[in-house]
Amino acid sequence: MMTSNFTATIDKNGVFTGVKMGDTTYTLQEWNKMMQSMPVKYDKTTQSEGLH
Repeated sequence: MMTSNFTATIDKNGVFTGVKMGDTTYTLQEWNKMMQSMPVKYDKTTQSEGLH
């Protein structure tokens, strides 16, 4: 199981524009780059995957 706390940001037309986590706002490109660079860790006890 994974727990996350972030807000998806959208423009006035309802288009997804990025992610706000804490006091930092990431563009869609920045968020995707950050998530793609994080290794996936497999937890044998729960048999689930999560970003760490």
